[in-house]
Amino acid sequence: MEKVLETIRKMGITDVEQLRVRRRPVRLDVQRSMLLLVEGLPSGAMSSPVYAQILIAAEKQAHKRGWQLTLRHKSHGESVQESLANFRGQGVLLFGRATPVAEIERAIPGVRCVRMLGMPAAADDCDQVDYDRGEVCRMAARHLKGRGCRRVAFIGDLGNTRWADFLRCAREEGLEVIDGNVARLFQSDGANQIVNQAALEEALERILGEGVDGLFAYSDQVVNALYPVLAKRGVEPDRDLQVVSCNAEELFLAPLHPRPTSIDIHSVEIGIRAVETLLWRIQNPLAAPTVVIIRPKLIPGAMGR
Repeated sequence: MEKVLETIRKMGITDVEQLRVRRRPVRLDVQRSMLLLVEGLPSGAMSSPVYAQILIAAEKQAHKRGWQLTLRHKSHGESVQESLANFRGQGVLLFGRATPVAEIERAIPGVRCVRMLGMPAAADDCDQVDYDRGEVCRMAARHLKGRGCRRVAFIGDLGNTRWADFLRCAREEGLEVIDGNVARLFQSDGANQIVNQAALEEALERILGEGVDGLFAYSDQVVNALYPVLAKRGVEPDRDLQVVSCNAEELFLAPLHPRPTSIDIHSVEIGIRAVETLLWRIQNPLAAPTVVIIRPKLIPGAMGR
C-alpha cells in the first residue's frame, strides 16, 4: 500500500477524482461484446443457408442492441482456452457440439453462455434456444398422411437425430416407414457443404424398391439434389411420390417444379432469440436456466396445396 501511495504522489494526484479521470477507460467493445463459438460442424456446413440466416440474424440483433458479435470456429484438437484466447467479452453463444459451459467459465470467469440449437449430446448447463424438433417430424408425417400416403421413407445422413423422431411420429399416424439413411450423404468441396450424389442414389434405390409413396427429406438441399435423380428414373414428384422437406430455404426450393412442401424452423427468429436470451442472462446471472422452443411452420408447395 505504501508503494502504491508513493507512486500516486509522484504522479501528482492528490484526490480520488483526479485518479478516476486519469484511469485508463475500458474499451467499449470489450464491455459490450459477445462471441459466437462454432464447434464440431462438418467442413462447409456453415455455408448452408439455414445456418447463415441464424448467424446473420444474431449479428444484426446484437448490433441493434449496441453489442459487438464475433464469430470464431473451434478447430479440431484445439482447447477451449485456445479458442477463447484474447476474447474479453461478457457472453458466448455456443453453436454446434455441446462444449461444457464449465470449460468456458474456466477460460473466462464470469462469462455467460447460451446454446443455440440442441445439437447431439447438448447439456442442460445453460440457457438454450431451439426449434421444436418433434413438431417438425409430426408435421411431416401428418402432411404425408394427408396426401394419401401409406408407406413413407426418410432420407438423411446416417446418425442424424431427426430420423428417430420421424419414425415415431409416422408410426403414430399409422404409416409404414422405410429407413433411407445413408453414410456420408453430405460432403465438402472445400468451402461449401454439398450432397454426395452417389450416396443419394443409393438411398433412392433402396426406398423406391420398397414401393414408397411418400418421402420426408432431411433438408431442402437434399430435395434439390434429389429432383434430377427422380427425373432420370421417370418418377414425378406429386404424381408418383409425395415429398416434404425441412428448413424453407428459398435458394434450394425456387428452382424445383413442382415446388415441394417444406417446414420452416424460423432460422431468423432463432438467431434473434439467442442474442436476446444471452443479454437477459448477463443481466440475470442467478436465474434458473431457461429453454426457448420455437414452433415450426409448414409451408405448402405446389404439391402441398
